Amino acid sequence: MQEARSEAIDRRPIATRNRKSAQATTAWLVSQNVSPNAISIAGMCACIVAGIALGMTSITDYRILWLVAGLGAQLRLTANMLDGMVAIASSRTSKTGELYNEVPDRISDAAVFIGAGFAWGGNVTLGYIATILAVFTAYVRAAGKIAGAPNEFCGPMAKQHRMLVITLICVYAAITPRSWQMIVLNDLRIGPMTLGLVVIVAGCVITVIRRRSTNRTCTRSLMNYPAMPRCCRFFVSPRREERAYLRRSVTDEQRRRGEKGAQPGGRGRFGLSGGLARSLQVAADMLVAPALPSNLKRSRATWLRTSTGS
Repeated sequence: MQEARSEAIDRRPIATRNRKSAQATTAWLVSQNVSPNAISIAGMCACIVAGIALGMTSITDYRILWLVAGLGAQLRLTANMLDGMVAIASSRTSKTGELYNEVPDRISDAAVFIGAGFAWGGNVTLGYIATILAVFTAYVRAAGKIAGAPNEFCGPMAKQHRMLVITLICVYAAITPRSWQMIVLNDLRIGPMTLGLVVIVAGCVITVIRRRSTNRTCTRSLMNYPAMPRCCRFFVSPRREERAYLRRSVTDEQRRRGEKGAQPGGRGRFGLSGGLARSLQVAADMLVAPALPSNLKRSRATWLRTSTGS
């Protein structure tokens, strides 16, 4: 029964979920009444520790810092897997579940990549760029989901791929001497973390393009659906030929102006100056009315009709 439910939920495909160790850990966490949100926070804390350890490698040459950073990145992935499994196994859902699922991930990406930028052999600028692109890849996926498309977890630089690159670099830096870790080109010194950040940045750009194209393909048929919210149409950036936005011709605008002029409170009754005063009065009312109670809004509207004679 639970397996059928987990298959119906739109989740990231992870082969490790089927292992007996993962299922046993999930059962133990459920028996201990551990909250899925607490697991998400624990994964975020592990990544913050990893980012601090990476930054400290530029200050001191302790190999254990690289191992702590790599372990923190992998613990983040483990927590991301277990929080969903525990939520499904314990049938615990909350209104803030999506918030705890997404926000810790974004903080984790920022902590790891900014720490990698400040790490020994890293590049601060590339660290910030990798952080922005990592957040943007998740934004593109979430925007497609809001627009009605299924969650798109394609790579080549999804979350697990980014953490894999960081982990491999940390292991390499921990087991090799520093003389093997620098590429010297004239006056330019390139460390392994800089190369890793270049790979992550390039992979994130390709991932964004792939997810963007997939979201457009899945949501293009939804553009003509009348119940689709305008905000969702904005997220997938529809084109005008897809009829996502209403188009008005010059004839429509002239007709609208003619209808306004023919109204009792329009220019036909008050003239040019009266029409301008009427427009300013309506604009002021639109600014003031939202801040007033409902009963005052009615009295305000009644006063407007009385003062203008309409």
